[in-house]
Amino acid sequence: MQLPVAYLCRKYESEGLGGVAHIAGRWARVLWGWRQHQALLSTFRSGPARSVYARFPRLPFRYTSPYLSRLFSWDERLLALQWHYEWLNRSLSSEFVDEALRETLSIWELASPVGLLSIRVKTLCTQTDHHEGDLTFALLSGDKILCELSFSIIPASLLRQRQSFSGSPETVLFVGRVQGATGCFDQIREASRQCHDVAPPDLLMCAVHGFAQALGIGWVAGVGQVDSISNGLMAHALSTFNYDVFWTRYLGEAMPSGGTLMAVPFADKPIASVATRHRKRTLLKRAFKGGVTRLVAQRIRGYARQI
Repeated sequence: MQLPVAYLCRKYESEGLGGVAHIAGRWARVLWGWRQHQALLSTFRSGPARSVYARFPRLPFRYTSPYLSRLFSWDERLLALQWHYEWLNRSLSSEFVDEALRETLSIWELASPVGLLSIRVKTLCTQTDHHEGDLTFALLSGDKILCELSFSIIPASLLRQRQSFSGSPETVLFVGRVQGATGCFDQIREASRQCHDVAPPDLLMCAVHGFAQALGIGWVAGVGQVDSISNGLMAHALSTFNYDVFWTRYLGEAMPSGGTLMAVPFADKPIASVATRHRKRTLLKRAFKGGVTRLVAQRIRGYARQI
């Protein structure tokens, strides 16, 4: 194992000796837990995860920096990363991984007067500063990305709320990032109009819903606003998006450890609690979202491994 000289040089140029010392400290901690790191490497050297590792050689070190949520410790991040790719190896085919890496895997499409709307699995490992998940769903209008949602599959034990899970599941789908594109307000508004006023983030949650149902995942957790890795960047950009408010649409339960827990299938509030003048519109939106969920589930089942 060697520290990449070019990487250290870039760190020194951008952050000085402090940045180099920080990197050296992270590598020293990896060496201290080398046995656990070797187990992680074994996961990446087998099954469909091999293709992801070949494309992103630094992926096994993702847990050494903020990953998924500020809630998780070093050891918990290591466990989450290994769990996700072990689950990937067991649950999804090599074809799923290969198409996702080529960014050609479309799991939902809608032909509209303004062009093709689609949801694609953009990549299994978002690059640069986005460490909020290992799978990303992207909503596109033509080739323009309108919104992205990133998530990973993690052990339920990391959420420290086992007592609230019915059936004592082992696995939870953890959403760590929901991010709209900038500079395309008109396209986002038109996409929502074509989808019965379902907003892009909610459309991507339909895809999450279908993905979870197809693969037998009974719970979805959403990152808390304070625990989001991008919280500081969102505040700097004056973003009005708030994770805690967003999750309330899915009637989830706030967790003492931070974030929100939502059962699959997602719950809707009783139609009787919706104002009479809005009920028809609400029912149309629900029917549309249900159709997206079913189509995504059907598509994902085609890539599920037969165990």
